[in-house]
Amino acid sequence: MKRPGKPLLRVGLAVLVVVVVFGFVLPRTADYGEAWATITDMTIVELGVIALAGLWNLFTYWPLMILALPGLRLREAAVVNQASTAVANTVPAGGAIALGVTYEMLRSWGFTSPSIASQVLATGIWNSLVKFGLPMIAVAAVAATGELEGSFVRMACLGLGVIAAVVVVGVVVLRAENSARRVGGWLDRLVAVSIGRLRRRSTDVEGWLVRMRGQMIDLVRTTGYRITAAAVVSHLSLYGVLLLTLRTVGVSEAEASWAKVLAGFALVRLLSAIPITPGGVGVVELGYVGFLATGAAAGLDTQIAGAVLVFRAVTYVLPILLGGIAWLVFRSARSWRQPPDTRGGISDGVPALAL
Repeated sequence: MKRPGKPLLRVGLAVLVVVVVFGFVLPRTADYGEAWATITDMTIVELGVIALAGLWNLFTYWPLMILALPGLRLREAAVVNQASTAVANTVPAGGAIALGVTYEMLRSWGFTSPSIASQVLATGIWNSLVKFGLPMIAVAAVAATGELEGSFVRMACLGLGVIAAVVVVGVVVLRAENSARRVGGWLDRLVAVSIGRLRRRSTDVEGWLVRMRGQMIDLVRTTGYRITAAAVVSHLSLYGVLLLTLRTVGVSEAEASWAKVLAGFALVRLLSAIPITPGGVGVVELGYVGFLATGAAAGLDTQIAGAVLVFRAVTYVLPILLGGIAWLVFRSARSWRQPPDTRGGISDGVPALAL
C-alpha cells in the first residue's frame, strides 16, 4: 500500500534545503547584489561562449547513449536525453521518473526492453565509475600543483572504495554464468522481501541478470573503450564549462587553480549523487561556492558566486528548457515511431526493478 505522505515529505525536504541554502547560507558567503553585478559586467560575447560550451557539454552525452544502445540515432539520443534530464532536474525523485520517460520513448521507437535495460545499466555503470574516479584524478592534480590537503585524500579514498566494489561485483557477474545466477538469486531474495510486503508478483532478477550478462559482455568487448572515453569526455566537458565560467568572470589561475577547481568539481559530483533535491539544486551551488571560496581573498567570493550562478544557468536551467522542446518533438514526430521489439535484438521480458 502506497504511503501518500512519503512523496510530500520528499518534496518538503527538497524545498527546505533550497530555501535554507539560497535564503540563509549562501548570502553569508557572498552578497547577491555584488554577484549579480559580476554577471551583468559580462559581455554578450562572453555569455554566448559559455552557452555554446554548455551546449557542447550536452552533446557529449549523446555518443555515450548511442554506443550503449546500437541502432539509436543521434536525433533520438538528443530528444530522449534532454527530455529525461528535464524531468530529473525538476521533479523530486526525478531520476526514477526520468528512467520511465527514457523507457517509454525508446519502446515507442521499437527498441526491446532488454536492450533498453542494457543501455540504462551500461550508462549508469560507466557514469558512476567516472564520477567516483574523478576524486583520484583530482588528488593527482592537486598533488602535482602542491595544493594537496587531507580532505582531498579522503575524497579519493571514498571514490576508490566505490569503484573497487563496483568492479568486484562486475567481475563476479561477468566471469561465469553460475556467478551471475548466485548474485541474481541473492537479489531475488532481497526483492522478494520488499515485494512480499507490497503484495505484488515476484520478479525474475536472476534470469534477467543472466540475460543481461551476455549483452554486457558483448558491449564491453565491442565498445568498452569507446564508452569509457565517451563517459570521461562528457564529465570533463562539464568541468570545462565550470572552469571557463570562472575564468570569464575574472577568477584567475592564481586565485583558483585548474587543479583546485577540478577537486571542487569532483567533490560536488559526489555530493550530487545523493538525490536530496532535483538536479542537486541548492546542494551543488553551495558545494561549489563553499569549496572554491574557502580561503579566498576579499571580494573573490562574489566573483565565484556569480560564476557558479552562470554555470548553473547553463548546465541546469538550459537543459530544462531544451527538455520541454524535446518533449514536443517526441510528441509530434510520429514518423519516428516503430512497431515494438523491432530494434535492439531479443524481446525477452525485463523485470520492473531493472527500469
